Amino acid sequence: MGLMLAPRPGEAVLDACAAPGGKATHLAELMQDEGTLVALEADPRRIERIRENSRRLGISIILPVIGDASTYREGAYDKILVDAPCSGLGVLRRHPDGRWNKSEKNIHERRALQSRILENCAMLLKPGGALVYATCTTEPEENEDVVAAFLAAPGSEFVVDDPRPHLPAQAAKLVDEKGFLHTYPRATEMDGFFGARLVRKR
Repeated sequence: MGLMLAPRPGEAVLDACAAPGGKATHLAELMQDEGTLVALEADPRRIERIRENSRRLGISIILPVIGDASTYREGAYDKILVDAPCSGLGVLRRHPDGRWNKSEKNIHERRALQSRILENCAMLLKPGGALVYATCTTEPEENEDVVAAFLAAPGSEFVVDDPRPHLPAQAAKLVDEKGFLHTYPRATEMDGFFGARLVRKR
């Protein structure tokens, strides 16, 4: 999802759900370790993992911050990545126990949280900036439906942006006619992911 976000050196970037830090360090590498990258994480115990990964890779621009992505209000950003907490139904291949401990209630609860996070983080994005909303589930309720409700809200300043110019050719083929990226577990050795690139109107 970092490629979809396409952060540039010198920008201010927010990774809204950052632990354990793999996405944040990838974003920092795309930025050539120039700029500011706030790695937001609600669990204080996971903040150290972000620091460890940054040190191991020699990354200096990542600032780990303890905070809730649904209420965090600090700063203004050129790019924001929201890899939202989700039901995880796209990664059951790697977490088979999920078949027995996930329910429809989990999806409804996650959707409510996802919407709050997306709405809150969108307020932190500068005009003309880009936000990528992503999940590791294939459920439309957590993916397209969340994005559609967000875009349909009164006074919405956002539009879907075609991510294909920022993606390698093989990944660009996974983008549908609405501009959403989908991968599915039925593909060999592939998990189910969703991504949407949204741009705030100037």
